[in-house]
Amino acid sequence: VFNGNLSPAWMEQQVAQSWGLPPGALAGTLGRSTHELDIGGKVFAGYRFHPYGAVEAGYSNLTLSRYFKFDYQGYAAPLLGTTLNGQYKADAGWLGLGGRLPIPAHPALSVYGKVGAAYTTARFDVTSTGIPYQSSAKASKWTPLLAVGAQYDFTPSWGARVEYESYGRIGDADTTGQVDARLITVDVLYKH
Repeated sequence: VFNGNLSPAWMEQQVAQSWGLPPGALAGTLGRSTHELDIGGKVFAGYRFHPYGAVEAGYSNLTLSRYFKFDYQGYAAPLLGTTLNGQYKADAGWLGLGGRLPIPAHPALSVYGKVGAAYTTARFDVTSTGIPYQSSAKASKWTPLLAVGAQYDFTPSWGARVEYESYGRIGDADTTGQVDARLITVDVLYKH
């Protein structure tokens, strides 16, 4: 789930800047982005140092393929029929400290929370039809990692969890655009 400044208004500003036009010169000429959700995934390993505490490290692919399509609806003849196609990709390597609380009535079920840090990388590539514009940008930075979830242990060795993670605001406001990255996963666990 993504929000942030990656919007038609931000794209208008980027295109105007690349053409040497003053800020606001293309204001209101772009349509809106077409996608709000996409598919991601993660792999991780952890060590339980206490019955109620563990440390985990992993890698999350926050967007396997996230596409944007901006259509010019403008008044200027050179812009009519122009489309900007953007592909946004993001991933994160992370380390977190988690705490779990078993449900007394259901010993196999527990709830947990996780806090940590993630090193995130965002990439935004844009191509166009109708106008000479192409852009490619990449930005990396540390962001906070927060998560909550529920876990069910089928056996002492196997379990599953549903987890909601927030990676904070990733990307750069000036180059890739910034987005709030969140990941909802269903995880399969093997415990040794």
